[in-house]
Amino acid sequence: MVRRSRIYDTALASTREIVDKHDLIGLLEFGAPADEYSAQAFELVRMILSLEPVDEAAVNAVWTRSFGDDYSMSGTDVLAAFVNDLRLLQASLA
Repeated sequence: MVRRSRIYDTALASTREIVDKHDLIGLLEFGAPADEYSAQAFELVRMILSLEPVDEAAVNAVWTRSFGDDYSMSGTDVLAAFVNDLRLLQASLA
């Protein structure tokens, strides 16, 4: 069995909460399973736990890789608010 650290578990749970809160493309609102954004949360938690600041381009890339270029949020207030929450989480874990 692989044992994860408490910090990782906390970061992942918090990342999932942020992703679900923002529901960037409205999938949860329309009844998608609660784990719909799990793959994206796993990618984002790696960013959050790294020493590099979370940036809009990297977060947007996670979304477009997963859902396609039609779901790019580049330059939007929605992306800025989402990234701000991720940055706050990253700072709280530092």
